[in-house]
Amino acid sequence: MTVDSVDAFRRDMLNARGLAPSIVAEAGCTIVPEASRAGSRIASAYVYGRHFAIFVDPACADRLTSFDPGAFDADALDPLERFGDFMTAAGAEILGQGAMRVLEANSPDAVDGVAVVDADVPTDVARIQALVDACTAEEVDDAAIEMDELDPVIRGVEATPGGALIGYASAFPDEDFGGRWDIGVLTHPDHRRKGLGARAVQRLVVDLVADGQLPIYRHDLDNAGSAALSTALGFVTATRLLAARFPDAD
Repeated sequence: MTVDSVDAFRRDMLNARGLAPSIVAEAGCTIVPEASRAGSRIASAYVYGRHFAIFVDPACADRLTSFDPGAFDADALDPLERFGDFMTAAGAEILGQGAMRVLEANSPDAVDGVAVVDADVPTDVARIQALVDACTAEEVDDAAIEMDELDPVIRGVEATPGGALIGYASAFPDEDFGGRWDIGVLTHPDHRRKGLGARAVQRLVVDLVADGQLPIYRHDLDNAGSAALSTALGFVTATRLLAARFPDAD
């Protein structure tokens, strides 16, 4: 069985962004202008060990040169919080803060009562659509569900055998994360706080690991439920991030 690690994740992610993995041991900050962000005015900052990396719209890179992440120790202000304060002072809009977690442990235990859902089966697609229709657009976006391009691996909790989906988890391989499988989860609003999403994710993770794949779990920093779910399944935080959008330049 393949077991992931925080070090391996950081190495793969930094390599994918053209940075040397050795920077995780170096206190400091690297600003990386990315052509893919051109015109967005967005800067996304990540904490990698003792290093801080900011990926930014090239036109806004000069607006970050005065940022200092500070000391990386217990007595200093958290670098992510310091970056948020810096961006707020610059008039930027804070878009969100998140955590990225890897499974640095054995696979969780198998779980019953979770079905395999197939994006190529019309009846399954209809069941996914019904679940999506019951949720808000923001919830569907957080789960990264796109009906015209559903993930290749999907697991669901059914209200009755073969019936409506009330818990959903899916994953797709993301090359930005070294080919790790990025997990999304969604629960029907009438069936929340029953652990259904957690069961779907657990079955998904078990199946991915059994197939030799590495899962990754992302969540908003203020989402205590997602943090607790991923911790219970053996996920640990590999990096934290904050994204913000600069105001239009005068």
